[in-house]
Amino acid sequence: MAGMSLGDALLSLAMPFLALGLSTLPDERAVALVFLAGSLPRFAAPLLGSMADRLTPRAAIGVASGLRAAAVLSMAGLALAGMLP
Repeated sequence: MAGMSLGDALLSLAMPFLALGLSTLPDERAVALVFLAGSLPRFAAPLLGSMADRLTPRAAIGVASGLRAAAVLSMAGLALAGMLP
């Protein structure tokens, strides 16, 4: 559980800087898009809540952590490869 919290904290620090460094948009617009993308799970929560109710808590946390790790690793890979704008 502590690893997830540490990962969340590092992600929330790194993503705005990544957007500032790689984006061709004005600075405030790039950071706003990063925070908007980070808030999408809050909007999807009512839809995904019914699916989570059907899983055990451990399975739900495992699926969520796996999806988050895949998304973060894919963004890191794209950033390192220079494929992000």
